[in-house]
Amino acid sequence: MGLAAILLSCSKDEAPSTPPDTGPSDDGADAAAQAADKACTDEASAFCERLEKCNPFGLLTQFGARPQCNDRMKIHCIAGRGATGSTFATDKIAGCAKALPTVSCYDFVTKNLPAGCADSGILDDGKGCGSNYQCRSGDCRVDKGMCGLCGPTSVAIDGTCTTDGPCGAQARCVSGKCTRLVKTGGDCDTSIGLSCWLGAVACVGNKCTENAMKAGDACDELSCDYLTGLLCNATTKVCDKIVLAKAGETCVIGDKPCEASAFCKTDGTRTGKCVARAVDGAGCDPSVGAVCVFPYRCDSTSSKCVPPDPSQCD
Repeated sequence: MGLAAILLSCSKDEAPSTPPDTGPSDDGADAAAQAADKACTDEASAFCERLEKCNPFGLLTQFGARPQCNDRMKIHCIAGRGATGSTFATDKIAGCAKALPTVSCYDFVTKNLPAGCADSGILDDGKGCGSNYQCRSGDCRVDKGMCGLCGPTSVAIDGTCTTDGPCGAQARCVSGKCTRLVKTGGDCDTSIGLSCWLGAVACVGNKCTENAMKAGDACDELSCDYLTGLLCNATTKVCDKIVLAKAGETCVIGDKPCEASAFCKTDGTRTGKCVARAVDGAGCDPSVGAVCVFPYRCDSTSSKCVPPDPSQCD
């Protein structure tokens, strides 16, 4: 059971028949909290619906299934909403929840989201942060523990990068360079930073071409639909369904990912071993591979997986 469900559940046998007298209630604060909770519930559900529709393999590797996605993204939303520098207010979250169902898969996968859904705040590069929602760049770099630093605001196409974040919408970091992700029918040329997006398209004759390949079809390196969990087998040259590695098994970044309950621990190469993630409340130590389940963080004081709390990073 996710944390949100645990906090909201209540046993009738344990509930007092008459509420205790705790003094005057703040109806305004209660209403605001309920509105924020509903907005984050709706936004998480809308996000996970789009993820399941547009990138089902991503849903599987990141969360395992739709209910887990709903739970974890709601926790992520609630933490980011109240963070210093965040502009992710309740009305903005509610607007994002309404807008997400209309976003195309190309825009969703390439992070070209409605203004109300942008996970960026007002904190400049180098400022302390605990959530992407706080940073102007939308990129809070947390290596371990609860807090990190806001990353660079933007990197131009063909500029140097180490993660996708600084490359912005409709771009990603490919081989250390920010590369524009072109939609179906657009011009592509990887030599000048124009790659096709992952939505089952391939660059053929310098055009991003729709690709309807299924498991068992003949393929080349980039022609299988990775978003549905297919990869071109280097030996047989046919599209194969990717089998996720379990904890303790060998993993390969991109080619053989781990199940959602584990992550691929490598030593600087693409190959490593799947290590089980520490569950909520369990002991953790990122330095030895005990990483928490998203969006929980490893608290440096208790060395346990706790809900994200960006206020600790002010």
